[in-house]
Amino acid sequence: WRPKGLLVAHLHEHKSAVNRIRVSDEHLLFATCSNDGTVKIWNSQKMEGKTTTTRILDQKEDGCVVDMHHFNSGAQSVLAYATVNGSLVGWDLRSSSNAWTLKHDLKSGLITSFAVDIHQCWLCIARIRRLSMHPLSQSWVIAAVQGNNEVSMWDMETGDRRLTLWASSAPPLSELQPSPHSVHGIYCSPADGNPILLTAGSDMKIRFWDLVSPERSYVVAGSTSSPSVSYYRKIIEGTEVVQEIQNKQKVGPSDDTPRKGPESLPVGHHDIITDIATFQTTQGFIVTASRDGIVKLVKVMDRQFFLCCPCDLDQLLVIHVPDAH
Repeated sequence: WRPKGLLVAHLHEHKSAVNRIRVSDEHLLFATCSNDGTVKIWNSQKMEGKTTTTRILDQKEDGCVVDMHHFNSGAQSVLAYATVNGSLVGWDLRSSSNAWTLKHDLKSGLITSFAVDIHQCWLCIARIRRLSMHPLSQSWVIAAVQGNNEVSMWDMETGDRRLTLWASSAPPLSELQPSPHSVHGIYCSPADGNPILLTAGSDMKIRFWDLVSPERSYVVAGSTSSPSVSYYRKIIEGTEVVQEIQNKQKVGPSDDTPRKGPESLPVGHHDIITDIATFQTTQGFIVTASRDGIVKLVKVMDRQFFLCCPCDLDQLLVIHVPDAH
């Protein structure tokens, strides 16, 4: 699967950085949360952006939302979110009431990301860039940390690091950080038993990682001036590493031919990409968000990556958090 970079929507409804994107299990809705104090729920087939409901949270008690997950328990469609004040809340979208509430002791640190077990039996919280469950190995988590665009997969049962993705010029698994760039968004799909990842972050690039055939990995979207890259697999101290390496550039004549017609909106972002997700209607889409409040939808021509049923992109609901200032 090689996703096409065809931009179909450029949304600027948020007034500040978008922290997370979450797609419902049925792909009927997706949610975005922002530093502007809102969580917006979107219907995935329409683009009108109409607000029908507003929910106000207590800024002093809960704080702004930093991460979200959605799961359907049959009787309830729950959007679980974590806040800067340590609240973990399960919000029942069908009744607009809380299904459950947990409280994290801030003495243990600020929650920046959390992941929910696919069977909804347990959740894991972290103080890292991003945390996600592995789609095939139930005891594995996928973690993005600071620097070198590093993403590692850890076995929670043994504590061992099993696989690392490394998009940096620094020696793999080294503590040196010549690249300050980090991954902020991860989307992982089993894709018929062959796990593939989409990652995005502070270098404003979207990368496709083929974990079965790493040499097929590539950059989906990024700066037009970005150098071409290749991907190689190696074993370092017992850990499998997939490393991105820049190819040698060939110097050639530049294309100064003027473009015909109006300039189109760029597929890539102009600020840090804060999250990435996918959903499927009659076609597949990649949805990304950035620190400047932009949400972009890119149409994908190949449906192999998408495993769930049709969904719907009209904004249905806004949760408003009063400004602390």
